[in-house]
Amino acid sequence: MSDIIHHTSRRLFTPQYKLEIVNEALAKQSSTAQVAQKHHINNNQVFRWCREYKLGKQQPCDCDTR
Repeated sequence: MSDIIHHTSRRLFTPQYKLEIVNEALAKQSSTAQVAQKHHINNNQVFRWCREYKLGKQQPCDCDTR
């Protein structure tokens, strides 16, 4: 999967992939928890990306891969 980069033990997500996750979570068709579980990402991470997007960032920043 080219949207997830593994160069250390920490996963790094491309800005495009993060934006896809945010758009899916904000579509209100499912909860952030359901979106996170579907993509094997922690719910808190998805919630954080959504919050950053709502605060006016065009895309969630690359620093949020913890």
